[in-house]
Amino acid sequence: MNVNPGPSYHLEICANGFNSALAAQLGGAHRVELCENLADGGTTPSYGQVKACIEKLSIPIFPILRPRGGDFLYNDHEFDIMCSDLISFRELGCEGVVFGILLANGSVDEKRCKILRDLAGSMDCTFHRAFDMVEDMSSSLEQIISLGFTRVLTAGGGAKAIDKLEQHKNFDVEVSCQVQIGMPSEEIANNAGDQEADLIVIGMRGAGGIDKLIGSTTASVVRKAVTPVLVVPHDTLFNPITNVVFASDFSYNFSSQLFAPLHTIGKLFGCHVQVIHVQKNDSGDISAKQTAARAAISTLLGPIGHSYITIQDQSVINGIKNYVKQHQVQLVVMVAHRHSFFERLFSRASTNEMAYETRVPLLVLQDKA
Repeated sequence: MNVNPGPSYHLEICANGFNSALAAQLGGAHRVELCENLADGGTTPSYGQVKACIEKLSIPIFPILRPRGGDFLYNDHEFDIMCSDLISFRELGCEGVVFGILLANGSVDEKRCKILRDLAGSMDCTFHRAFDMVEDMSSSLEQIISLGFTRVLTAGGGAKAIDKLEQHKNFDVEVSCQVQIGMPSEEIANNAGDQEADLIVIGMRGAGGIDKLIGSTTASVVRKAVTPVLVVPHDTLFNPITNVVFASDFSYNFSSQLFAPLHTIGKLFGCHVQVIHVQKNDSGDISAKQTAARAAISTLLGPIGHSYITIQDQSVINGIKNYVKQHQVQLVVMVAHRHSFFERLFSRASTNEMAYETRVPLLVLQDKA
């Protein structure tokens, strides 16, 4: 008999002393970030507090290295104190430590963070909420990863994570926040289905570092979801959508419901749709079935201005990418069919390559019934 063990996750509790850490363990916490002076955002706990937790608790203890409240710019004396505290905590047997140091320009102080990281040895290192004060979160995250940190504590750049939702009040968009536990792609796809969402919007980054995780999650969402997915490359700047590329091999008949997102975009922006077909030879001929499918597409697009273009290329991905690069295209649209060529197209590598290389949002219409 197979037993489903349920979702795998770890609960970390920020504790302000031994009694708080003990309560966290009794309450089911898997790990404790130990500090003092929570009113100041947490400062380094005393040697005695850390020693008591190590000796009397069974869960990992991660003390914070922060000699004072306030900013995260430390003078030489404060940095020396942080180094001494880290050595003491390492010798006590702490499994990890939490710290973060910034420069005056809002970037990560790589030199000092590396010194502390090296002193930590085999201990896990978490970069704390100094991350919420950095000037550029994207580049800072890459620095943190390269330094060997295994975790980042963040509220998304706000005093509280929920505060970031306040920014959306300037837009005519209703925003709510939900936390799910499980595999990201499955939770996103299932939640969208349960909520009968019209669209999943998800980011995409290039290959390397944390980008691999984000890229693989995005590709997996595209494969698993039955809801249309809009994949937005990380450095995309919004431009009015006037020129759309719809890639099709003309091998399937489409439903009017499938094209609903395109009609919405057409009404909002008055865009023109270029229906492109990539073929490997230069005969220029298409089959009777493909001709019928093309006529059906024209009917379904209806009042949206559109044209048909045939491209010769040995690779569908390369053909689409090259066309997009050579023309002013603001959106690429594809249809994902179950057990079809286009489903294979949305393998992890191809989706990552398509979204990252083109720097153009990719709208995936789902036809998986």
